[in-house]
Amino acid sequence: MTTAVPQRFHALDATRAFALLLGIVLHATMSFFLPIPAQDVSHSGVLALTFYVIHSFRMCLFFLIAGFFARMALHRRGTRAFVKDRARRIGVPLIVGWLLLAPPTLAILIFGITRGAADGAPAGADVAALAPQGFPLTHLWFLYYLGIFYVLALALRGGFVAWVDRSGAARAQIDRWLAAGLSRHLAP
Repeated sequence: MTTAVPQRFHALDATRAFALLLGIVLHATMSFFLPIPAQDVSHSGVLALTFYVIHSFRMCLFFLIAGFFARMALHRRGTRAFVKDRARRIGVPLIVGWLLLAPPTLAILIFGITRGAADGAPAGADVAALAPQGFPLTHLWFLYYLGIFYVLALALRGGFVAWVDRSGAARAQIDRWLAAGLSRHLAP
């Protein structure tokens, strides 16, 4: 008996790697248009535009790729195993990463605010705007949102299967339509 080896999508691996590299460019451009530190006068409109162009699609691309692979994993493993896998691959890094990243990030933020106030920086509304709004997820916000998207997708799928398409005929028809549409050269 042979076991099927999951198909590897090298083009999507390359797309994900390209988006990761764009993240380096995106974060590198930030120092050339953000007013932090306030005394820096090196500004670039081109780099600001580069930031906004990359920012407009990069995380959406990551979420789209994650959804594509999540659907495959859900159908291959089943709902219970999928939830366990996502908890291990999304939930654990979110919690552990937050425990490692949040304390130094918040300490630096507090240091910057107090140092700026001590140096005579404008107080009041500017400092209040820097205060955390809600729970400070720091740079792990995307894992939080990915978890929310997984929960919503599973709930919507469960409702659709339970109340609309118990036999699976509608899902099979949708799969055929999508396969036919994606097999065309105009699909991208």
